[in-house]
Amino acid sequence: MESLPCIGSPGVRTIWIWGMGGIGKSTHVEALFNQISSQFIGKCFLWNVIEKLEKHTIVTLQDGIFPF
Repeated sequence: MESLPCIGSPGVRTIWIWGMGGIGKSTHVEALFNQISSQFIGKCFLWNVIEKLEKHTIVTLQDGIFPF
């Protein structure tokens, strides 16, 4: 998975992971994020997006990511 973000390439990178609940997606992606995030100026790891959207709006989530 480390080759997926194209580290060293200019531009914005977004990685979406989806699948059945409980198979370790978040655990694996968090480990990868922790390994490579220091190589990026701006970075964000979003947990439980669907659950957060059930309680808040997309604008609320965006405000948390881009507070300017």
